[in-house]
Amino acid sequence: MNGASINFNYNNFNFGIQLDYVKTFTDYLDNISTVFMDPASQSEQTENYANQSSLGDIPSDKEIYFQAGNIRGNPENRDSYINIGIRVSRDL
Repeated sequence: MNGASINFNYNNFNFGIQLDYVKTFTDYLDNISTVFMDPASQSEQTENYANQSSLGDIPSDKEIYFQAGNIRGNPENRDSYINIGIRVSRDL
């Protein structure tokens, strides 16, 4: 994890902002890795979560990209995420 923060005080108030970058050791944090699954091999609920095109959220001309066996992600690229936090407090 890498990060940075800035803190300052004004009168009795404390202000801060923090930014963290986290690189994980997995590629399944966002559930996008390897290839699209075969809908016939799973339950309907699992199929809907794994492939959003079956819910009608994908335009019909783009559905070809979501066929079973098509590449969905690269398991060699690990997931990462960024957190941003803002703090305001007051000393009494």
